Amino acid sequence: MKENSSKKFISIVTTVLLLSIIPLMVISIFSRPSADDYNYAIGTYHLVQSGEWNIFSLLKAAFDVDMYFYNNWQGLYSSAFVLSLQPGIYGEEYYFLGAWALMFLLFLSIYFLAKNIVDGILGGGIKKRYIALFSLFVFTVLIQGLPSMLQGIFWFNGAWNYTFFFCLLLINSGLLIDYIFGKGKKRSLILATVLSFIISGGNHVTAFLNILILMLAVLSLFKKKKELLLPLSIAIIGFGLVLTAPGTMVRQGQEMRQGLVSTVAHCVWWLFKYICDWINIQFVFFMVLLIPVVYILVSRGNIDFNKFRIHPIFMILAELMLLCGMMCVPFMAMGNLGSGRLKNVIWLTFMICSAINWMYFLFWSKMFISSRAFEFGWRHFGSVLVACLIVCFYTEANVYLAVEELINGNAVEYANACDERYELMDKSPAGAVLHVDELPDSEMLKFSDLSSGTEFWTNAAWGDYYGVDVVVDYDEE
Repeated sequence: MKENSSKKFISIVTTVLLLSIIPLMVISIFSRPSADDYNYAIGTYHLVQSGEWNIFSLLKAAFDVDMYFYNNWQGLYSSAFVLSLQPGIYGEEYYFLGAWALMFLLFLSIYFLAKNIVDGILGGGIKKRYIALFSLFVFTVLIQGLPSMLQGIFWFNGAWNYTFFFCLLLINSGLLIDYIFGKGKKRSLILATVLSFIISGGNHVTAFLNILILMLAVLSLFKKKKELLLPLSIAIIGFGLVLTAPGTMVRQGQEMRQGLVSTVAHCVWWLFKYICDWINIQFVFFMVLLIPVVYILVSRGNIDFNKFRIHPIFMILAELMLLCGMMCVPFMAMGNLGSGRLKNVIWLTFMICSAINWMYFLFWSKMFISSRAFEFGWRHFGSVLVACLIVCFYTEANVYLAVEELINGNAVEYANACDERYELMDKSPAGAVLHVDELPDSEMLKFSDLSSGTEFWTNAAWGDYYGVDVVVDYDEE
């Protein structure tokens, strides 16, 4: 593509992608804390509200929260630290910053992984702006198709317990690629080791997925890269600390475990069902748009095709193993797949693995090898732009629901109702019991509401957080 046409193409496509994201950023402004947001941040909130805090005392308070939940619930040694620092502790109006930060981090993690794949495996030769554009496109596809934007981005406790650690896993994968194929050497190996330990304490599903990826790397490259045993060993040790933690025993005592055979059978069935649901219009056009990307990489990159000797069928089997393996964790522990935030991680893994495998197949088959650069004409430009529009604005994209709730006022109504509760509490004495109406519905923003009794755990957490008990008078109809 000529330089002027290239810049024009990048500008237009970037504008289209950003336009599809803006409504999601806008609606997040009306999000408010809910449920476990209070449970995990009671200590840090009180410290901040006292006005007698600094960065060190805040981190110490977050560490104390982390140790409490490690010993009393779930046994995760990384996630509670993060969850205790939700932006709402500075004021509910700042809560949305968690969604903005997480979306930015997801883009950065995709870019980091893509750049290391291009520079390490594909030999480089591609300008950063093309990698950034590709990363923005992948990010947009993932954000627009995320099964639950509420639990994956907008609700801090769910999003930063799952999507955040998935971002860390993408970064960790980029570090491993840099160490194996790039110029990162020991620095990347050390960072991957540290990050693997952090990921193991985040959530069980992402932790096990990280271990599976490290196992594949070790089995494939053991003779050449025995040092990969270091991050794998640390990841397994971290996962072991979680499984044997006092908090894990408490949580597991309230769940119904399944046997291995039953777990595998359920995972295979549900994986098949999910894949059938996930191969939709967005998925098909996403894969189609990867074809010109591969053409450009082949034309402009310095690709060593000896790196693509593994038959694509083994890549597909590896993807299915990763997906089935990560699904086995909740099925064995709880007897079911769990919440929407967990399904988000499985879907994200499916989409990224499918994209990598599809591009690998194109390289392996050598369908697009050419000695000259791929020339974009207006016909090609128009086709790509139309495909981008279909992917970003297809009928089930999250942008439609966001725009709908902004237009019909659901998002604003929800935020106003929450703010009215805060204002009512500010005017009430400590220890008071307030009776309020149920919060209005918002599919994108409302995770849950309080109960009709102060003894329920969400109400108890609210009372400990604010010092005022609130109960909801539900309409019996």
